[in-house]
Amino acid sequence: MSKEDHGFHQDFITEFEKSIPVPSTPKYAFFPETEPEKKPKPGVTYSTLSDRMKFYHTPRARRGLGIIVLKRIVWVLVFTLLLVSTLTLAGRPYAFDLPTLIPGDVNRDNTVDIVDVVIISAAFGSKPSDPVWNSDADINFDGLINIVDLAIVAVHFGARAVFSGWRSSPYGFQQEAEPAYWIDAAKYMASKINNSIPSGVWILGESLGRRCRLNFPSSEVYPNVTFSSTDQSERYLEAFDAAGLKVWLQVEPADAEVETLIDLVLGRYHQHSCVIGFGIDVEWLQAEEFADGRQINNEEAQRWLNRVKSYDPDYKLFLKHWLIEKMPTSYANDTVFVCDGQEYNSIYALVQDFKQWGAHFAGSEVYYQIGYASDEDWWSKLSDPFQAISNRLYSEIPNCNGVYWVDFTLPTVYPPD
Repeated sequence: MSKEDHGFHQDFITEFEKSIPVPSTPKYAFFPETEPEKKPKPGVTYSTLSDRMKFYHTPRARRGLGIIVLKRIVWVLVFTLLLVSTLTLAGRPYAFDLPTLIPGDVNRDNTVDIVDVVIISAAFGSKPSDPVWNSDADINFDGLINIVDLAIVAVHFGARAVFSGWRSSPYGFQQEAEPAYWIDAAKYMASKINNSIPSGVWILGESLGRRCRLNFPSSEVYPNVTFSSTDQSERYLEAFDAAGLKVWLQVEPADAEVETLIDLVLGRYHQHSCVIGFGIDVEWLQAEEFADGRQINNEEAQRWLNRVKSYDPDYKLFLKHWLIEKMPTSYANDTVFVCDGQEYNSIYALVQDFKQWGAHFAGSEVYYQIGYASDEDWWSKLSDPFQAISNRLYSEIPNCNGVYWVDFTLPTVYPPD
């Protein structure tokens, strides 16, 4: 925040504090269980917000915790709406281009919304020793949950973080390019999209007939799984960690047991901070037996998600295909549905088809994989294909949270040196 913005916020907060009336009788406490009843001392002026909060104490509050929380929520909501309106009228934007998760996204769902306001309101005025303290709500890490944290939420209210970048495969030029190329390409692409996090889909399990070939070594033998002689991903993931990229680790399972693949991949790489989840390209699930892959049933989808989360509760599972009928019919939280459709005759046709995918999975996050050569005839005519297509998808599909450009044509969007 610039010095000018800081001064603006401080002036606004001061005026807001002055607007809070001093009650003539005690009201419900913010922390009644830790403070005795207090009465205003003669001649004392309660001139600051913190003074007024200390004044709100009475034994009656012990019987009204639900009312207390409700009052806090209402107070914080009113202030947040007022602050957002004021910042907007003052010409100060409250959505910014960010390389990481958005400040104010308390529950880390990549959106700054009313849920974050409620979480802060429930712990408002607290410090680490208080029973209602919530470290996630201490956005500026000053050991207090106060009006400053609320102001940060208000500044970013309505912003939604999305993932933008590439898909990289062993059958593309994954290993020919140095880590710096993938890092720079992801950052370049994310820079074109508001509130975008540099990201990628890193394929490390390739379908070869009935077997899945993983690009790292193993001394163990598993049905329908083969391994490379050297680890081809570790140095890339280490570089992605340092650069702050967020990547999915994806496999094409073939006839291998999916839970075995999850264990092999996440058991080896879950310590990397860049990893945000595990992906399955359903087109290659038992593809020798089922055309375009086998449909996933609800039970196994939930089982796979549980297995992924056993390595990190924040991990998500993505399922990729272009046919809705290949997906499970019930959708667990933290399951992401990725559409990789292609062969459209225009950006309009692509967006209309992708909107159907988004609407079908309306309760879940959806991502899209774009940039195929079969569509190049029309996207090559766009001045900035990635930005143009991505902005259409993000603006027209409310649950679109990620767009990735395939490596087959990535040099067209971000040429190597």
